[in-house]
Amino acid sequence: MKMGNIETVELTKLPIALSEVLDDYVTVKYGLELENIVDPMLRGMIYRIKTYILAEEIDNRSKIISFETVHPVYQSWWQHFKGDAFPEWLKRRSPPRFNYVTKTGKRKVTFRKYATYPKANILFPDKVGKLVRYKSFIEEALNE
Repeated sequence: MKMGNIETVELTKLPIALSEVLDDYVTVKYGLELENIVDPMLRGMIYRIKTYILAEEIDNRSKIISFETVHPVYQSWWQHFKGDAFPEWLKRRSPPRFNYVTKTGKRKVTFRKYATYPKANILFPDKVGKLVRYKSFIEEALNE
């Protein structure tokens, strides 16, 4: 329906829902953790489903980086007051003065790279008992 230059649209509220039955086997198999939180500040409930993914760490490097930053600092309390309390037209006429302070530092940064296996069908050891470690190798006979 058109009313002058304004177009009106009639909306219908359709109910939708998502439900899934998660038995103990599914939660153990996929390592799911289900958590619901009632948040009074947001006036609502938060549902969180958390799981893990198997991954192999293929690279782990650390590097120390140096950085330098420059920060403006007011020259005095009066300059600070001018910067905070004066109106814009007065700041243009008598701008606050700054000193620039350079800060340097070093930080250790670690880079990690993982190969992930999202479809691996393996139970996590903490859900099924003690961890069993095993190694496998393939021995090939050489034709001489």
